[in-house]
Amino acid sequence: MLNEVNEVFNDKSLDQETPIGVPLTAKYKRSFAYLTIKDRLPVIITKIVDHLYRDKQKIIEQFGEDATEEIKSLIGSFSKLRNELQTNKPLLPIAIGADANLWNSCIQDCRWFDSPWLLVECYLYRRMRDNIAQSPSLVDFDQFLEQKKSGFVASVPAMRGLEAHLNHLTANPLSETVKTELIQLFKVALWGNKCDMSLSAGERREQIVDPMKQLDSLESNILCNHLENVWEKILKLKENTLSVIDIVLDNAGFELFTDLCLADFLVSHEFVSTVRLHVKNMPWFVSDATPVDIFWSLEYLEQHMPELGSRWRSHFHSGKWILHPSAKSSFWTLPHAFGKMQEVDPELFEVLNNSGLVIFKGDLNYRKLVGDLNWSPETELKVALEGCPTPLLALRTLKADVVVGLEKSVVSKMEGDWMVSGEYAVMQLLDK
Repeated sequence: MLNEVNEVFNDKSLDQETPIGVPLTAKYKRSFAYLTIKDRLPVIITKIVDHLYRDKQKIIEQFGEDATEEIKSLIGSFSKLRNELQTNKPLLPIAIGADANLWNSCIQDCRWFDSPWLLVECYLYRRMRDNIAQSPSLVDFDQFLEQKKSGFVASVPAMRGLEAHLNHLTANPLSETVKTELIQLFKVALWGNKCDMSLSAGERREQIVDPMKQLDSLESNILCNHLENVWEKILKLKENTLSVIDIVLDNAGFELFTDLCLADFLVSHEFVSTVRLHVKNMPWFVSDATPVDIFWSLEYLEQHMPELGSRWRSHFHSGKWILHPSAKSSFWTLPHAFGKMQEVDPELFEVLNNSGLVIFKGDLNYRKLVGDLNWSPETELKVALEGCPTPLLALRTLKADVVVGLEKSVVSKMEGDWMVSGEYAVMQLLDK
C-alpha cells in the first residue's frame, strides 16, 4: 500500500507552489492543502478508529448492545475511507441526509488530491457523518465528543482567570474603561482560536495561562486590526434597543468559552439586545462547536463556575442569547464559499445581511469568506469577500495559506510558515 500511495502522490501532485488566483488544492505539493490531505487527515481518521477500538465497551454501554456489531462495521467503513483518501480514489456519493443530492452534485468526477481543498476536506467530515448515519444505534454518536470535553476541562485554569475578570466587569459600571475592556475581550476571543484540534490532527490543545495576561505579548502578531472601527460600529448599535450581533462560531472548548465571554459582555452592558450564535449541525473539523457542545459546556460551568454558568443559562432563557436553529444552519456544513450564500440559502443570507454585525470566527470560516482561493495577501477585503453578508468582522488566527487585506509593508516582513502556524492573526471589518 505504501508504494501505491507514493506512486499516486508522485504522479498526481506537482512539485510547485499554488498559482495565484486558483483554488487551494493538494494538486500542488508546496501547499498546506497537500500536507493536510497527505498527512493530517489520515491521522484524524486513524484516531477515530483507535477510539472505536479502545472505547468500544463504553460506547456500547451508552448506545446499547445493538451497537456492538455496528461498531465493527463502522471501524471498517472508516478504514475504507482512509484508504480511499490515501490512494486518491474518486469521492463516493453521500447516501443519507437532506443535503445528499446537493453534495453529490458537487463531487462528481472529484478525487482527493486533484480537487479543491475546501471541497474535499469538508467532504471528509460529511462522509464521516454519512458512515455513522448508516448505523441506527449510533446515529447520535459524536466521534470527537470526548476530545472536545477533554480539551474544555483541561482549559479550566485559564477559564477561571477570565471568569473572575468577567464577573468583576459585569458587577461594576465601566463608563471610563468600557472601550478598553471590550477591545480586550475581542482579542481574547481572537486568540482563543489558537485551540484548534483539526490543525493538530486531533491532539488535545488547551489553554492553561490566563489569556488576559498574554494580550500585550501577542499584540505585534495581529497583522491587521480594525477594532477601532469595530468600536465605532458597536457604539452605533448601542443606540438601537433591538440591535443584534451574530457570531458564527468555530471551535468548542476554550475558544467557545472566550466567545461566550464576549457575548456576555455585549448583552450585560447593553451594547446589543441579542447575540445570535451559529454552530455546526454535525461533528465537524474535529473540534467545531455543535448544539451538544454548547449545552454540555453550560452544564459543566453551572457545576464548576456556578455564577457564570447561571448567568449564561439565563441569557438563553431570556432571549438575550439565541442559538440559531441547527435545522436552519446546514449551510455551515456545505462545501460552498460564503459568497454563494445568497444563492444557496437566501433565508440565512437575509438574516445575516440584516444583522448589526456578523462575527465570523476561525480559519475555516475565513477560508469560506474568501472562497479558499490563492489570493495575493494585499488583495482588498471588498474584492475577496464580494457577495458575503455585511457588515462582517473576521477574527482568525492564520492556519491555512490564504490571507487578504494586508499592507504591503506587513507582507514584506513575513517569513517562513507564518500563514499556517496559528501564531499570527487578523481582525478585519468589512462594512456595507
